[in-house]
Amino acid sequence: GHFAVTVEASSHWPAWAIGPFVRYGENPILRPPGTGWESVNTLSPGVVYADGKFRMLYRAQGRAWTSREGYAESTDGVTFVRKPNPVIDATQAFEKSNGCEDARLFDYHGTYYAFYTGNGPKGNIAICEAISPDAITWKKLGPVVDHTKNAAVVCDPFGTPVKIKGKFVMFCGNSNFKLCYSDDLVTWGPATNISIEFPRGWVTPYEPCVAVTDPSSAHPDNIILFIAGTLNGKGKWFYAISEVLFDRTDLTKNVEQLDDCIMKPREPYESGQKKNSLWTNCIIQHNGQWMLYYAAGDRYVGLATAPVK
Repeated sequence: GHFAVTVEASSHWPAWAIGPFVRYGENPILRPPGTGWESVNTLSPGVVYADGKFRMLYRAQGRAWTSREGYAESTDGVTFVRKPNPVIDATQAFEKSNGCEDARLFDYHGTYYAFYTGNGPKGNIAICEAISPDAITWKKLGPVVDHTKNAAVVCDPFGTPVKIKGKFVMFCGNSNFKLCYSDDLVTWGPATNISIEFPRGWVTPYEPCVAVTDPSSAHPDNIILFIAGTLNGKGKWFYAISEVLFDRTDLTKNVEQLDDCIMKPREPYESGQKKNSLWTNCIIQHNGQWMLYYAAGDRYVGLATAPVK
C-alpha cells in the first residue's frame, strides 16, 4: 500500500494531508456542568459557522447515561454559550435505549442538517437525521441509514455538503467503511462496503469521522476522510485521529493512508470517561485556519487548529 510518513508536527507531513494541528491553549472549551442532563460528559461537537456565529451541537450525558444533543453558540469559536435544555432529546423509540450520539452538523442553503446515531431497542443502531432553520428547533426525520453510524457527509471546507457526480456522498461505518448516496440529503440509498488498506498491525475499533474536499484548491479531486480508532495505538490509547486520502473519481478505494495518527491523546483532559481518547466529528475552515473540534476523553470538548496551505 501507499503509506505516507507522518508524526505529529512532522517535517514529513504529506502535501495532501491537513495539519499539523496545535491544541488551543485554553482547552477544554466545553466541560460538563451541574447535576443535570449534561453533568457527566459533554463531547463530540458538530460545528458550523454562519451569519457571524459558530453554532455547535454537542453530545451530553448525565448520571442516567442517556445521550442527548445540546446547543451552544459563539462569536469567537472558543467561548460558547449553551442553551439550558437539549435541542435533540431521546424521545423516540429509535433513540430510547442509549439516546442520540455524535451529531454531524451541516449547513446547506440556509437549512441545517444533523446526522446522529440513534440507539434503538435490542442494540439496533441507525444514522438518524433532523433538519432545522436555525440549528435549535429540530424536525426529526428518523432513521435514514439502518444498522450503522457515523455520517461523514462529504463537505467543502466550510461544512457545506457538496455533490460528486451529481449526488451527495456519505462515508459511514463502525470498524468498517461504507458509502451511501443521496439526491437531496434526506433520502439515502443503501450502504455499500468499501475497502480501506491500513498499514500492517493496525487494529479495531475504528470509525469514519468526517470527510472534506476543497473544489477551489490545487487538488480539487482530493477527499480527505478523518478516521479515529485504536489503529496503531494498541496498549497506548483508546482512540486517536488519522487521515485517509480518496479521489472523487473512484470513492471505492483509498489512494493513500497516513502510517501514523495525526493527533494522539497526551493531555490530562484527554482522559475522562475513556482513558487516552480523541474523537472528532467536525472540521471547518475559518479565517485561514482549520478548526478541528474534538471529544477529549469522551468527557470534554477540545479545539485544535492547523494552517490552511
